[in-house]
Amino acid sequence: MRRGPLDVLFLWGLSLSSYPTHHPSKYDVKSIVESRLEHAHEVFLDLGSSTTTHHYSFIVEPKSKDEASAAVAAVIHQSQFKTLLQRLDLHTNVLIHKLGTGYEDDIFQSLDVDHDSFISFYDFSSWYERAQSLLYENKEHDSIESTKWITARRTIHDFDQTPISPIILRNAIQCAITAPNHRLTEPCRFIHVGPQTLNRFFHMNPVEIAICLDEEHNSEEKESRQVLIDSIQKKLKRWSTIPGWCVVTCKRSSKNKNINKIIDHPPTFFQNETEEEDFAATCCAIQNMMLYLTSQGIGSKWVTGPIMKTGVFAELCGIQEQEEKLVGCIWYGYAKGGLSNAPAVPRRKSVYDVLTDLA
Repeated sequence: MRRGPLDVLFLWGLSLSSYPTHHPSKYDVKSIVESRLEHAHEVFLDLGSSTTTHHYSFIVEPKSKDEASAAVAAVIHQSQFKTLLQRLDLHTNVLIHKLGTGYEDDIFQSLDVDHDSFISFYDFSSWYERAQSLLYENKEHDSIESTKWITARRTIHDFDQTPISPIILRNAIQCAITAPNHRLTEPCRFIHVGPQTLNRFFHMNPVEIAICLDEEHNSEEKESRQVLIDSIQKKLKRWSTIPGWCVVTCKRSSKNKNINKIIDHPPTFFQNETEEEDFAATCCAIQNMMLYLTSQGIGSKWVTGPIMKTGVFAELCGIQEQEEKLVGCIWYGYAKGGLSNAPAVPRRKSVYDVLTDLA
């Protein structure tokens, strides 16, 4: 029996009923859905080919006349539809395992009103918007899905450029601050880095950074100054491709606030037991944050590095080095090619290698 678009939408929504781990308000849902629509727009245009046979009004406001022209004309063929779902992480893992094979074809056929094997973004976006809204309206929870998102987390290196809704970040931090924290010291601070600060990152002086790094190295470890500057310039260019930034710090112990520089090498990294436990709590918080992002189809990468440990970077982020230390920066965004397509790094050890059973 041929299913209509609402039938497919309803069943697909039920299959994803446990997707969100946090249930935002109607206002939050609107913001999240708008962000997802913008990302769908980016992916659709990347996959789509230009044709003069389709002319539709466009649901996402184009940024330029050229983009508006491309948007109106962009269509995808039925053979590309599965790739579109994969890149948006609405892929057949969920559809096939819970609903059986062929549902992506039913969805496409319900959207292909002209029956010519092509759909425009206008055709797709109205269905996609309703599907995303339905996803957040269903409040069932499934422990199997929770396990899936824990094991599905990957380090993502390349991101699409669509910005992530700030609601997603706030929900992720809400999950982060529920992490285990001995003595309830609540040591974490999360610094969302916005466009103006990012622009300052990209225009940091490579020579100034190189001098800072040279001062922290022993003479035997020093690179040629120019080689170091070239490396820094390359990193800053790479940074400009990251759509989302959240810097995470951990407060220092009250007994360790008179230091003049960040100490980042064991065994002097922790000045006392509280500082060690606070660092562990912050790491747990970051893991919670990244797991939530994964559950929302958002990729992430936990990064540190010599540039991020310099005073120049700390000053731009408003980090008070005598009060707190950098634990890492979380890069986040929609994974290029789809989160589910990111390769898993094989673990060398199994559960039996790391588990010791004591009688």
